[in-house]
Amino acid sequence: EFDFAVLPNGMYSQEAFMPAWTAKRGEFDGTIIHSSQYLTTDIAKGKKVLVIGSAKSAIDIAVDTSKISSSPPALLFRGAHWCTPLKLFGFIPYQHIFLSRFGQALV
Repeated sequence: EFDFAVLPNGMYSQEAFMPAWTAKRGEFDGTIIHSSQYLTTDIAKGKKVLVIGSAKSAIDIAVDTSKISSSPPALLFRGAHWCTPLKLFGFIPYQHIFLSRFGQALV
């Protein structure tokens, strides 16, 4: 049982994609939003949150809602996604290390 569901499937896409099954709610009477609609924590405050997805937006929203939801948020996803940092040690761009000949030599 959840009160609030977030679909983080592309925060920076041109239009928010909502799967067809979101219209067929069944017994779910909570709120379903796209990640682009998640602007403040007030929308999830005190609710039991389900975040559908495992990419960067999903993790960001799960961490954010964990501070204000009634219980720890649940993540629902098909397969694990390996999130990589933008910078290693806070200053070395990730792609300069792992997407170069030097990085290939490490493997």
